[in-house]
Amino acid sequence: MHRRKLGSTGLEVSEIGFGAWQLCNSDSWGGMDEPTALRLVDEAIDGGINLFDTAPNYADTKSECILGRALQNKRDKVILVSKFGHTPEGPKDFSVDWFWKSLEASLGRLRTDYLDVLLLHNPPSEIYAGTDPVWTALEEARVQGKIRHYGASLDFAVEVEECLANTNSEVLEAVSYTHLRAHETRYVISYAVFCW
Repeated sequence: MHRRKLGSTGLEVSEIGFGAWQLCNSDSWGGMDEPTALRLVDEAIDGGINLFDTAPNYADTKSECILGRALQNKRDKVILVSKFGHTPEGPKDFSVDWFWKSLEASLGRLRTDYLDVLLLHNPPSEIYAGTDPVWTALEEARVQGKIRHYGASLDFAVEVEECLANTNSEVLEAVSYTHLRAHETRYVISYAVFCW
């Protein structure tokens, strides 16, 4: 498995990443059981994958819990990405208060004291305009050592451009990303092919 530098972060990530949305997701994937989920993570690591992407709302927090179990004693071998913004009740919340609660809960479920990357999960445009106080909270979390790098998970290239222009984001995950904007790829993880 080849690895590449992820922008200016200094992180070396596998060219193929493991999207953990499916782990124990009862809505899809035939209701995957825990042994299967744990085996998939182990096989990914054995295959050279070191980039794991999850979020609190994936399988109602089960994805983070499974990764936490699977990565015990392997934390130093992986690049762990999670997200913030969704709430258990459904509506998104990008407040500073929810940021700290969500981050601490994710760290607990993932059984780690830091995330390599934390992404705002599909924030509205007023958030990635760059003036929202959550960006200051992200910097504070970095200073505290709870996250190493941060950015946003977005849907479209125009959002990527705005976020890059208005924030200090180092990593962007784009769901509907086009490679016609090749100059942005040094910052972007693409869901479709996980390329940088």
